[in-house]
Amino acid sequence: MENNLLTAFLKVLKVKHTNVYSQKYFEEHPYNNSLYGLSTMLTHYRIENRGVRVKDISIDNLPQTPFVTSIGKSFVIVLEIANAEVKCLWNDKKINFTIDSFLKEWNGIVLIAQPDDLSIEPNYSKNRRNEIFKRLSKSLLFLSAMSFLLFFYIDYSIYLNIKTSILLILSLIGVYISFLLLSKEINGYNRSADYICSMLKQGDCNNILTSEYSQLLGIISWAEIGFSYFVFNLLVILLNPSWVRYLCIMNLFTLPYTFWSIWYQKYKMKTWCILCLSVQCILGSYFITGLFSGYLTFVNFNFIGFGIVGCLFIFCIIIINLLSTLYQQAKQKRILTYKINALKINEGVFVTLLKQQPYYSVSADDSNILFGNPDAKFKITIFSNPHCSPCRKMHTRVKVLLEARNDISVQYIFSSFNESLDISNKFLCSVYINKPIEVASLIYDEWFSNVSHTSQEIFDKYKLDLESVVVQEEFDRHIKWKKVTGISATPTILVNGYQLPTHYAIEDLLYLTKANI
Repeated sequence: MENNLLTAFLKVLKVKHTNVYSQKYFEEHPYNNSLYGLSTMLTHYRIENRGVRVKDISIDNLPQTPFVTSIGKSFVIVLEIANAEVKCLWNDKKINFTIDSFLKEWNGIVLIAQPDDLSIEPNYSKNRRNEIFKRLSKSLLFLSAMSFLLFFYIDYSIYLNIKTSILLILSLIGVYISFLLLSKEINGYNRSADYICSMLKQGDCNNILTSEYSQLLGIISWAEIGFSYFVFNLLVILLNPSWVRYLCIMNLFTLPYTFWSIWYQKYKMKTWCILCLSVQCILGSYFITGLFSGYLTFVNFNFIGFGIVGCLFIFCIIIINLLSTLYQQAKQKRILTYKINALKINEGVFVTLLKQQPYYSVSADDSNILFGNPDAKFKITIFSNPHCSPCRKMHTRVKVLLEARNDISVQYIFSSFNESLDISNKFLCSVYINKPIEVASLIYDEWFSNVSHTSQEIFDKYKLDLESVVVQEEFDRHIKWKKVTGISATPTILVNGYQLPTHYAIEDLLYLTKANI
């Protein structure tokens, strides 16, 4: 997979990260096509960064590398400036500019990042374990497949038959080449496929794979059919070598396609797809091997056996097509998620939807428990329950929001399942009243993050007065607000008194603090 701008920059900065998380975070970020968006993402990784505009564009005014800037309409990571060259990383590929050509295209705006010992991906250890597990799973899958091939290759003594072994090798090569084609067709990018396609100066695999006739009847792509064909051949050779003759006969039906594909590339598209040509060479080699091995014969031809082979091939095509479709649907879902996120963080859209939600009057008279900037215009109210599992998770998410922004305030109003649990509400009220704000924040984190403790254990640990007049007054404010508003569901999120719309998550508010509500 090609590294995006964030993942590539994290790698250059040598900040601990995982490709899976950083790729997903970048793709779903609503501002991933701007330096502002990259800046917020770097902040998410606790990397100090700032944007700089250089007024006098000259080589002497270039900042210290590495930094991110734009050349034309593309973002590049400038790695080094040396020997009259500017060495950059563009779309995960290293390219060099002369200083003059770079300055000519450069707009003078850069993003500088300065990581430190605290710079790291959120939940890095957990993400790293998941990534290692996925890599091990892929490795085990590959080893299992190779073991499967080797077992049947030895068990059926296929290694003793040189002709069948050649067909097996051709099928293996065909599986690999057609997989590259299918991967490039679906993703538009594959490092190995792109490298092979670039070998021909007049070659352009992309044009062929996206052309009008890249699909059969506009339903199923030739790449899917090719991959299915070679996988099917491989399985038949390994599981039932006696059917190899039917594979060679079936190969005859691919020859017209081979000639058509070459003609189409040369005369219609006037360009070559080296991967496609490789497939045609394999099909031709398959025919020649079958012809000279004696497999290509109609003596004692069994229509039933050939029919079974044909049906199994069609079944294989259907399975590959379904899997390919599911993968493409998942990809489209990711793209749709990005588009929805981009729409959601439009301030006009947000304010319009927000003001269509129920409004509840809320102020400092309803709760004094406030974290963040007390003078902030963007006020978030969390109606929470100390013993509510979703509320525990919400507190963690709120903490991330508070760490990322200094222009918001978060007010807590507490509820409980029943009167016997009111003591927990009083405890949290007492913590805020009697402890410094920094200490209170840590105790709140301890309460909401530790699911193993009992209430009495934490009460005994801090020994706070839960029955003081000040605590009771604060507790009564929460009860009164709950009765007046009639809200019972926890957690409930209010933004300047308006209930947060259903399709918004509290993380979205990170980009909406400047909204005029």
